[in-house]
Amino acid sequence: MLDEFAGLAYAAGWSTTRFLPEFLAYRSFSLLADQSWFAQGKSITQYEKNLDRIRPGLSKVEMRELSRKGMRSYMRYWCDTFRIQDWSRSRILDTVHIEGEDNLRAALIDGGAIAALPHSGNWDHAGACIALKGIKVATVAERLKPESLFQLFLQYRQSLGMDVYPLDATVMMPLMRKLKEGSLIALVADRDLSQHGIPVTFFNEETTMPPGPAALAYQSGRPVVPTVVTYTKSGILLRFGVPIAPDRTAYKGAEIQRMTQRCADYFEVEIAKAPWDWHMFQPLWSADR
Repeated sequence: MLDEFAGLAYAAGWSTTRFLPEFLAYRSFSLLADQSWFAQGKSITQYEKNLDRIRPGLSKVEMRELSRKGMRSYMRYWCDTFRIQDWSRSRILDTVHIEGEDNLRAALIDGGAIAALPHSGNWDHAGACIALKGIKVATVAERLKPESLFQLFLQYRQSLGMDVYPLDATVMMPLMRKLKEGSLIALVADRDLSQHGIPVTFFNEETTMPPGPAALAYQSGRPVVPTVVTYTKSGILLRFGVPIAPDRTAYKGAEIQRMTQRCADYFEVEIAKAPWDWHMFQPLWSADR
């Protein structure tokens, strides 16, 4: 019953935000960000611990300002999410600046590719932009409760031009099929929900990251393109790194580890440029779990 109530409340909030005047919507979400930040609950405390790995040595005041900026970025993401379905084609395209598009095009020359991303900026906006450029995009969605909320997010991403598959034990088969059809498979790849992921070094500290992108690359023979999204004043900056091709003659476990570490290295460089746009409020490093 509580799940159903939460789903209805979420849907009502989504609908209301879509129809608010733009200035009022974003101002409201900024105020919500400040309220959450000021309360300094468990999530904000953890967020500041995460940010300390990226910007060590900040004073308490400097760290508080950085986390406040990050919370505002995070709430901007949610306001975008609730409103992007009503944006025009030109707004979606014109508010995206792309760096490294040649890397993406090279990866897609003779088949599909896997884009591995951290929780940074607005990856839904990025996916919508790429789909409008004529590149088929597929992704996965964690099954949420209640089912009505999961279906809402499923329809949302489908409305942006993406094929979406539930994240379960059977998801590898449709993703392999989409790669054969030349799609870009977008997978968020910085937080290991299983806690049994691939060991990597990230900002000079040990953690684990999901094996999914590298495992899919090894199985399919298609490259991984490390990708990071950050915010600009009017939209997003979308950066594609150099494709990481799998060596299928190498031992599978070692190759998945190598590719995952390469993604972590790229994430580290790009996140350091705009740490406030990295929306990681949960424990990420092994020492915090």
